[in-house]
Amino acid sequence: MINDLYFKYQPRYYNGEISSYEALLRSHIQNFNVEEFVCSIECAASFDLEIIRKVLQDRKSLSIGDDVSISLNISIASLLDDYFLDECLGIFEYERKYNIRIN
Repeated sequence: MINDLYFKYQPRYYNGEISSYEALLRSHIQNFNVEEFVCSIECAASFDLEIIRKVLQDRKSLSIGDDVSISLNISIASLLDDYFLDECLGIFEYERKYNIRIN
């Protein structure tokens, strides 16, 4: 589902130093509207789990310190999905440096 997409990690600063990054979904396809694409997703929970797993995978290859968190956006519909919540409990049991924003 997200094979043609990637993340741009936008730094967020506090007192002149990077305090966190926000994972922004992007595409290599010209004139691709990310917001329209995300709104067209039928199963938000599955998509959001893919997003979370991709960001976790990306973090391993990025030069981000352990004290710096990454924020990512998910759909509010995902929070209504028991499977999504169960998977997140398992994922974030050991992954602590992430902030999830609800859209």
